Amino acid sequence: MTPGDFLHVLLLFTVVAGHVLLVRALLARLYRLAMPWFVWMAVFAVLLASCAVVPAVLVRQVGRHGPRVFRGGSLAAVPVAWQAYGALCLGTLAATVLSRVRRRKDAALLADRGQTVDAAAALDPRPVGAGARAVLARLPFNQIFHIEVAEREVALPNLPPGLDGLSVLHLSDLHFNGTPGRAFFVRAVELALPLEPDLIALTGDILDRHARADWLPATLGRLEAPLGRYFILGNHDVLDEPTEIRSAMTALGWTDVGGRALTVEHPGGRVVVAGTERPWHGTHPTLPDADRQRSLRMLLAHTPEQFGWARSRGVDLVLAGHLHGGQIDLPLFGPVSGGRYVSGVFSNGRTVMHVSRGLGVMFPLRLNCPAEITKLILRARPTAGLPRFSGQSPAHR
Repeated sequence: MTPGDFLHVLLLFTVVAGHVLLVRALLARLYRLAMPWFVWMAVFAVLLASCAVVPAVLVRQVGRHGPRVFRGGSLAAVPVAWQAYGALCLGTLAATVLSRVRRRKDAALLADRGQTVDAAAALDPRPVGAGARAVLARLPFNQIFHIEVAEREVALPNLPPGLDGLSVLHLSDLHFNGTPGRAFFVRAVELALPLEPDLIALTGDILDRHARADWLPATLGRLEAPLGRYFILGNHDVLDEPTEIRSAMTALGWTDVGGRALTVEHPGGRVVVAGTERPWHGTHPTLPDADRQRSLRMLLAHTPEQFGWARSRGVDLVLAGHLHGGQIDLPLFGPVSGGRYVSGVFSNGRTVMHVSRGLGVMFPLRLNCPAEITKLILRARPTAGLPRFSGQSPAHR
């Protein structure tokens, strides 16, 4: 291979990488829409197929001209449309790598402590489930059984001083579907019990199949908190049997805040706990006109795309999930899916959001993106001058 040929192949590779990143960005935007499941799968299949079709067409249309360009020829030999799209792909790739290299933690994240454990290490047999999902769960380097147990201190500009130190256990996206098996979630709860939070929030996608409701007593049923346990449903719950899932959760003593807001009294002030299951189900909650000097407004939202709505309503803390952290986090390129709020702490104005990577999965594969159990400790510290949308995923340990 001549130097010209090598440079040509390298250019094609970078353009294709840019195309894949554009597909990732488009999927992230479409993922926030409440499309019917069969429509979403069709769109996903088309965009995924484009990751193979576009490179093939690109090589066929441009490949024969490339070596001549790098041997002193003219770019005029390359069709203009491919020149323009190639420039777009190269720009996307460069912007992605640059943002990954220059990323920094959000100023609202004051401290981040924790460790990652293999929750299945002491389990025999390993809770891989059955069928094709079990085969994937057994793949080498698959980290679906790894859980980061984290404790994060987060500054909220409007937090009443009396609520400084209030702790919230944030759980999300359990996806009870058989893989991982029940033993994994029992172990996850055992890891969460010593955290002893003041309040527990679960932000949706609890049961992919209502038949797994018999897993709830041995898992979520064991968790307790003095200020209560609150939940909303996610898109997978709504696709299954939302009424039955709500009933199963409330029977265990959990409080449903989907589409409504409740006020919890605390010696240091009031805690307003609200929930939204939009865009898949119901309506946004109506937030009370509480005393802003003595109230914390907290919103449980399955998708982090409700961040803007929450900020417009004066919400102090948003808790979300839905994206699983992308499940596969690649060096330089980042998560293979998810968008701008894929996981971590984000702040905009006086509203802060924490996005969990969740505990379970639909597609049983994780890499450099462990499941997550997070205790948030809220701090009444000013965060004036925070850059907009400066959040990032906390470092994986």
